[in-house]
Amino acid sequence: MGLKAFLSEDEIINITFVIQIFMIKYPKIKELNEIFRKNPFISTDTRNIKKDSIFFALKGDKFDGNSFAKQALDKGAKYAVVSDPKCAPDTRYILVKDTLKTLQDLAYIHRRNLKIPIVAICGSNGKTTTKELIRSVLSQKYNVFSTHGNLNNHIGVPLSLLQINKKHQIAVVEIGANHIGETKKLCEIAEPVIGLITNNGEDHLAGFGGIKGVIKANNELYQFLRKNRGLVFVNQDDRLLSKLSKGINRFTYGQDKKADVSLVPSKLIPNIEILVGKNRIKFVESRISEIKEAITKQDIKDLLNDGAIIISDKKGIEISTNT
Repeated sequence: MGLKAFLSEDEIINITFVIQIFMIKYPKIKELNEIFRKNPFISTDTRNIKKDSIFFALKGDKFDGNSFAKQALDKGAKYAVVSDPKCAPDTRYILVKDTLKTLQDLAYIHRRNLKIPIVAICGSNGKTTTKELIRSVLSQKYNVFSTHGNLNNHIGVPLSLLQINKKHQIAVVEIGANHIGETKKLCEIAEPVIGLITNNGEDHLAGFGGIKGVIKANNELYQFLRKNRGLVFVNQDDRLLSKLSKGINRFTYGQDKKADVSLVPSKLIPNIEILVGKNRIKFVESRISEIKEAITKQDIKDLLNDGAIIISDKKGIEISTNT
């Protein structure tokens, strides 16, 4: 007697499907990395598919990227990484257990193959502005990659890392979080060697359980750099950041004269002067007013808060003014 005598046609189909799942051989991340090296463009949205790219079918609470895999291939993607066996009819589909974890693992492997320093920026406010300021200054001397827009979460950081190529000499990566543990995870993927926390604010408390949770989450960057002997840039005027960063290789800045880089008033005229060790950088008011986009004293203070000038100096970029 055959199976049909005991089971319905639908039950036979379901059993066959389960058996096929157990027989699936998932590709290793190294194999996927080889595919990525030949097709170094990643997309998670069918609205911006590039020719010969790899589409990752991510799943969310209200969407399932597996449903768009065929559409991505029709639009020019070379491969589609999916997690649903029903959506993998041929070799153009790469079947994995978890598309998000695979994306993160691929980003980690790619980052390990990059021989460049990564600067990580995190904090409650000012991450994007700080990132752009640092990128602008560093790009005077280096080929710099920086996070596009605000791709700074558990999806955005891996996507950002996978955009870095061999031509880049340094990367500035923005790291955001909406719960404790996310910054730690993203640091483990990005492996920054330099870090800066802008501040610990109360603007985004959801998911953290209060300001103490925010502080704990941001501090995960310091903890990673402490463990891996990285370098942190710390606003010494922020007592909490100064306290949290103790014991880490750090470079301090601020209006405090004890900082490695301090903002002090000029003795001759009431203008701005930045003290870098024994060297002074003067910003003379009459000269500043001639700049196309006028720089004020507050702007210089903001630059110190953002740390852009300080990081560029540490990287060896000369900062000069005509006084």
